[in-house]
Amino acid sequence: MASYFKSNGFLLFISVGVFLIIACNNKTDEKATQTTDTTSSAANTAQVPPVLRAGLTGGPLDTLFADSASFAKLAFKKLVLVFTFRSNDTLTLHGWSADRDINFGTDPDIKLQKHTPSTVNYGTDMYFGNVILQKQGLKRVQDSLAKKHGHAVLFAPKLIGTTHIGYDIFISGESPARGEKIATVTGTGVSMNPSPPKTY
Repeated sequence: MASYFKSNGFLLFISVGVFLIIACNNKTDEKATQTTDTTSSAANTAQVPPVLRAGLTGGPLDTLFADSASFAKLAFKKLVLVFTFRSNDTLTLHGWSADRDINFGTDPDIKLQKHTPSTVNYGTDMYFGNVILQKQGLKRVQDSLAKKHGHAVLFAPKLIGTTHIGYDIFISGESPARGEKIATVTGTGVSMNPSPPKTY
């Protein structure tokens, strides 16, 4: 009977020992899991900085146009045209009539529209400033429109030096606003140049 208790006690001792070893190993595994989860959680919540993509990099400047009616009704004043980016990657000009100083109102006096890409390209290190049409030049274009019965005024871009943009003005008997293809243009001899830094 004594040997029976000794062998059972030994088995009980072994069983308890095995149980404790397994329990300790499970605790070690839980700690490792918790450490891994914490690290993984911290990695997930860390803010990854956004990838910066290149913005305006360059491309062809568009030939712009205005319908004859919009241009004909402009006041006999200097016209200050300002570059503006519109939808569908359009870079165009909106203009305000000015005597001297100008307060840009909400609505411009004229909005030029995109016609076709030109052979003149813009890129980095170029300056986009206001472009000025003096009132004598404005009158000359309006007179040409009336004389030639023009339907559109075209603004063809050109480089002034290598870093500034100007425009030569032409008239056409066809109207892109009506979906007509421009077949012929007539030069007006009028150009718009970038404004030097000054009060208008």
